[in-house]
Amino acid sequence: MKTADRLRVFGVAPIPRKNQIDTIPLETHVVHPMVDGLRGAALDLYRGHGLAGAPLKGASTIPCIEDIVCLDVESTGLGTGPGTVPFLVGLAWVETSGRLVVEQRMMGRFDAEPAMLDWLTETLQARGKLIITYNGSTYDLPLLESRYVLHRRAAPFGGCSHLDCIWPARQLWKGTVDDASLGTLERSVFGHTRPRDLPGSMIPGVWTRYVRTGDRGRLDDVLAHNVEDLVTLLGLASVIASAHRGEKVGGVQVQSNLGWMRMRRGVQHRAVDAFQRALAVEPAHLPALRGLARAFRKLGERDEERTVLVRWIDAEKDFDPLPYEALAKNLEHHMKDYADALRVTEDALSIVARRFALQGDIDREVRARLEHRRARLRRRIGLGATREERGIVRGSA
Repeated sequence: MKTADRLRVFGVAPIPRKNQIDTIPLETHVVHPMVDGLRGAALDLYRGHGLAGAPLKGASTIPCIEDIVCLDVESTGLGTGPGTVPFLVGLAWVETSGRLVVEQRMMGRFDAEPAMLDWLTETLQARGKLIITYNGSTYDLPLLESRYVLHRRAAPFGGCSHLDCIWPARQLWKGTVDDASLGTLERSVFGHTRPRDLPGSMIPGVWTRYVRTGDRGRLDDVLAHNVEDLVTLLGLASVIASAHRGEKVGGVQVQSNLGWMRMRRGVQHRAVDAFQRALAVEPAHLPALRGLARAFRKLGERDEERTVLVRWIDAEKDFDPLPYEALAKNLEHHMKDYADALRVTEDALSIVARRFALQGDIDREVRARLEHRRARLRRRIGLGATREERGIVRGSA
């Protein structure tokens, strides 16, 4: 099937251009329809807030929508050294009119690489103030930079901001997908399955065969694979930005993951919002309860932390010492309620004792911490040491 036919199947109308490298159709402008699902999500970039809120690298503000470019590379291997050749570079962007433009350059000969790099430089200088990639910070951009060095050219990425979607995607959808590949996220996030996708492991062989023998084989499928990657990347960037703006994205696990992402970025108030959205759907979701308690502690909101810790203890099916210890600390140091702190500590020790009877001393360190806390609390209340504590003291002496 010809490239034009593949693009029509994909739902776009190609407009041929001149100045192509070799004889392969390398540049295609496509008008993307406003439909539901994957294509509609991709075009969210020019609607509403675009990339506002996304974790950008090297940018303090979001560029205009026509200055945001998605970049995807197909190459002969997974390395970034001189032996790996990026034979296909695809770019995609949304114009202010709403038209989605996809341009590709594929080398038909090895000596066509300088022309491909010149085209990439020219295009990025014209519109690429922010580049969106998937694993581009460790693969696509370093690989291209090495080719620019090899051909004694200046790489055009220095003045560009960057959004590498793989890192926020891995964190957001952790625990919800088997892997964080672009195809997996496409199915999980957008519910889109490619009807006839070429596996990435086969792509280098298809291009190498063409260069050696002139056999196009599944070369059109390579181009279509790159187009779909670019459109998916466009939509994924929009979804990631929506999640970071605080909009409802994904289910309970995604919202909980977002809360932990915000915790790591030091945005505690926004972390609280994400955890509370998760708990509104599943009140006993343990990762969200744990995160919410920690966020309140970092914010100094000790009353709210204490309430969440009680919920965490009630929801915990297997013994977890963390909420007991955190609640005892809260009661002891902030409420000065030594009696209640002692009660919580003794509750935890009774669970440890039952687990010891069933499974052996698997909580030795936990038991030692709890016994130390109990002894201190009893001294503060004015109670004498227990028989067990006196035995520990004599044994240590």
